[in-house]
Amino acid sequence: MLFPKETDILENQKQTKLTCTAEIFEDLDYAASLIECIFPELKNAESSQNDPKSYSSLSTQTSMRIRKCKLWIGDVFEAAISASRVEEFEEIPPEVLKLPEKTARKVIQGVLKILTCGNELSDNGYMFLSDVANALEIAPFVTDTCIEQHQYEKRKNFTLLLRKNLTEKQRFWVARMLWRAIHADRLVHTREYKYFENILQLLDYDQGKIARLEKEMDESAPLPFPGFDPQFKAQIFQYIVEIVMIDGEYSTEEASLIKTLGNMFEFDEHEQDNIIQPVASALMLRRSLF
Repeated sequence: MLFPKETDILENQKQTKLTCTAEIFEDLDYAASLIECIFPELKNAESSQNDPKSYSSLSTQTSMRIRKCKLWIGDVFEAAISASRVEEFEEIPPEVLKLPEKTARKVIQGVLKILTCGNELSDNGYMFLSDVANALEIAPFVTDTCIEQHQYEKRKNFTLLLRKNLTEKQRFWVARMLWRAIHADRLVHTREYKYFENILQLLDYDQGKIARLEKEMDESAPLPFPGFDPQFKAQIFQYIVEIVMIDGEYSTEEASLIKTLGNMFEFDEHEQDNIIQPVASALMLRRSLF
């Protein structure tokens, strides 16, 4: 199945949690063993008698702290699954946990993978991700970089899905529509450059196809609709809505393009709004948080 069912999404989330925790736990275990190797003379050192709450050795202290980190990470990943499946987000920020930036990034990346198993990053996802980043004391730009890298991979995978399942005529149509979406307001914003890569992927990096696309766009050639399997329509429509809104503006020309596309896909106004509004809201929230 190209687009998974809810039960499959949940199963993928659980598997993603296991994979991500295993990778991060391996890092934490390595850190513990590194401390013992660097400070062998302290491995069995007695604690100060003046502090009844201290542990009997540095090794024990390290083990307890590593265990605390593992419990925190497991709880956060489980909460990410819950956050992706509720309509109303209940903000219960996790307690602060200081981790090395490399490990903290892996936590953020794991949360992103869980939140987007079969779905796009929603308002709930962005708010939960912000809470986790704040708890890890990660700078907003670092989190935004993780989001950008993750979404790059998602776009690439979706483009590969289109290449595999669409005809050459359909792929060329989508490439043209992406081009029109980028240029709809007659400006190419820096945030829109990344979508040119997906156009090239759809055209198989074929210079002849690229030249044909440029020629047809220069001549404002008509855009005959090739028709699509229903399961692709909403995803393609959502993708193009994202492009026209990624720069934070929604011009008259862009709105007209989206309406034309929605009509081509035979979406009524309600169906169009159900796709447009979540995309607009999520992009606005991302800009405000990160």
